[in-house]
Amino acid sequence: MKIVKEETYSSLRFTGSGVLPSEITKYLDLLPSRSWKRGDCFVDASGKLRQRYNGLWLYDNKGLTFKRPVGHIRHTMNLIQNRLASWRDNHDNVRVDLCLWIVASERIWAIYGKDINLMIKQGYDGFNISFIGIEDHQSAMRRQGDCHAMPRLRFQANGHGCAGCSILRNGMRAEDIDTALSLFSRKLNKRKIDAKTTALSRISIEWCVGHGSLYLSRNDLKLFRDIGCSRVDFAFKNV
Repeated sequence: MKIVKEETYSSLRFTGSGVLPSEITKYLDLLPSRSWKRGDCFVDASGKLRQRYNGLWLYDNKGLTFKRPVGHIRHTMNLIQNRLASWRDNHDNVRVDLCLWIVASERIWAIYGKDINLMIKQGYDGFNISFIGIEDHQSAMRRQGDCHAMPRLRFQANGHGCAGCSILRNGMRAEDIDTALSLFSRKLNKRKIDAKTTALSRISIEWCVGHGSLYLSRNDLKLFRDIGCSRVDFAFKNV
């Protein structure tokens, strides 16, 4: 049986029909971990020759060690500093995402207001977090029993001296996460929570799932900034 070790790393990802790997490499002065352009040929798992539908340029910091996941994010953002924002002005057909990959049985961590502000300032389209749960002994025993924890996603906002708001969704699939985040955003807006009225101390996101990706779009990041959130706490638990 293959033993999977816990691992955390971040990546900078360019995708889209307008991706020209050599141009991005030269502009950022950074060698990609892997890259290709639209139309490049490759052999798929069945042995058939196919063409890439979209281009890709990806750099990851695998092998680097930081005490907290946010260290990986900051390292990747610092590599390109303010060069991305000016590059984005002439490349509408390319999506640029900051990605974080976590392979673990569970992980509790946080990003802070200054990190969110920097993501927005540098011009990222979104922040993608992928969690790959490692089944530990406790999870294995739970699977053998009568009770099996359903995938669960909880968003909760807490302020100084106020409850803020909270939503809890059970049975979440990866494609439903955007729906839950949108519902949470509407609930915040309905309560007219913003930095001028109620500065929120933190937003908590609890995600119990075997594996999947949580995508925070640029608009989501701006929402967190606009409501004065000083940090976003994440609790990922394998089920």
